[in-house]
Amino acid sequence: MNDRASENLHDREYGGPELYCPFCGKCSEKFLPTGLGIPVLKEKNVVGGGYRLNAMCPHCHSIDRERLIFLYLKKEKCVLFSENLKVLHVAPEMNLQKVLLAQSNIEYLSVDLNSPLATVRMDITDMKYEDDSFDVVICNHVLEHISDDRKAMAELYRVLKPNGWAILQVPISLSLYQTYEDPLVKSPEEREKIFGQNDHVRIYAKDYQDRLKEAGFSVEIYSFAEGFGESAIRKYGLIKDENIYICSKTELREESEYDPGKFHVITPQDHDFSMLYKPGDHANYSKKDVLCIETNQMITGQELKQPFEKLQPSIQSQVRESLVNACDQEIPHAIIPAKPDTRRQRPTRIAAITIVYNEALILPYFLRHYEYLDEIHVLYETDSTDETLQILKKTPNVIIKSCHIEGGLDNLDKVSLINDTLSKIKADWVYVLDSDEFIFPPNESPHDFLSHQNHDVIRAAMYQVFRHRTDTDLDPSLSPIPQRIHGEPDVFSTVEKPNRDYNAHYIKPVVVRPSSGARFLPGNHDVEG
Repeated sequence: MNDRASENLHDREYGGPELYCPFCGKCSEKFLPTGLGIPVLKEKNVVGGGYRLNAMCPHCHSIDRERLIFLYLKKEKCVLFSENLKVLHVAPEMNLQKVLLAQSNIEYLSVDLNSPLATVRMDITDMKYEDDSFDVVICNHVLEHISDDRKAMAELYRVLKPNGWAILQVPISLSLYQTYEDPLVKSPEEREKIFGQNDHVRIYAKDYQDRLKEAGFSVEIYSFAEGFGESAIRKYGLIKDENIYICSKTELREESEYDPGKFHVITPQDHDFSMLYKPGDHANYSKKDVLCIETNQMITGQELKQPFEKLQPSIQSQVRESLVNACDQEIPHAIIPAKPDTRRQRPTRIAAITIVYNEALILPYFLRHYEYLDEIHVLYETDSTDETLQILKKTPNVIIKSCHIEGGLDNLDKVSLINDTLSKIKADWVYVLDSDEFIFPPNESPHDFLSHQNHDVIRAAMYQVFRHRTDTDLDPSLSPIPQRIHGEPDVFSTVEKPNRDYNAHYIKPVVVRPSSGARFLPGNHDVEG
């Protein structure tokens, strides 16, 4: 059979009105399935991973995640097809690469360690490009393969130009709040079972954007379903719940760009400068220069000698956004634009404190749940006789402080140890917890939740969780949430008091700002200060 006959047969087999591929322009009654049906991907509700029907175009072999990016670029980033831009494509997809290479306005480079499609063999955790090299970076489903993904994110941020943007896609669990990873899982068989693919090293969760922000990016999450409509999801064979992560590098102005000792800094007001700049007042500016912080350009005294309405339009625009005091000053003024500060905020640092004594059974679950914390300060009771210490030493974010309390963990001595440790921690927030307490905000990541809190102490509602008859054994390699989702918030049952039904009032302070000076009282159920 010749190639033309083969192509026609292929078209007849898959041709039809239902599905459309934007790369090859062909319609199909169905697309080919792709992906692996690994149980953990279904259990964790991983979007962008697992077995998918109607995912691969039978004609050009484009897959869903490749079409997703291409359609987004065509609609929302049309500058990519008109302006002169330098693009870095990591682990390039064949069809998207062809489109970008065909654009005469694009200077295109692609990198990967293994792909034959890449123009350069390179590790993205150590890229050989100068800072601020690329206008656009596309990195689609790569970071889940990289052991040090934070270093890779930092490198992608470094090579991106100020005001440039990147699309950084990964498979994401819609069930987990914290990314699940374990450097001890190394074999392909273990990785496939635990992460869903034999070369994946983690399952990202809702905190993915926090990692991107820590690298310096401003992050916008774009919903394709909302932007294009659900009919487009069906038409192009896409995943309904897959969002697009648009990461931008906002141009930062260093404080050293102007010397406060040389300029009189004026805070912008709500009213227009033209109301204050009246004919005749311009004489007050004859010996002044003004630095516009927004553009880092000088507005000379000569330019300001003219009445406002005679200033150049560009100067008027700068002045309207700011307020300069008209009083006579011997030093120049610095215009601070009347815009929100776009300087990158330092990521919220979160730490925890807990006391442990013979906790080898519950400790792996505790450490797994709080692996996203910057530090876990563990007060280790030296009378412990199990494997607690060995478990702690294997956990990278744990800081161990040995302690011993005669007669057991007396409340007075215990709270004194906690308060002393709390006062020395340099973090924005600190969790103070028992090793069987697993807290989380219900609808957002802990970093996002804490970033908009105005209080110094946050209380958590605690309730007992039990094993339902449908639950399997706890897997210590995974977070206990959502392995155990059954519980009764209105019943606090124990062996001693099976009918104690006051659990609705079992609310305790567990998160504090250490800078507030708050101190815990015995029992850790209240604070003072």
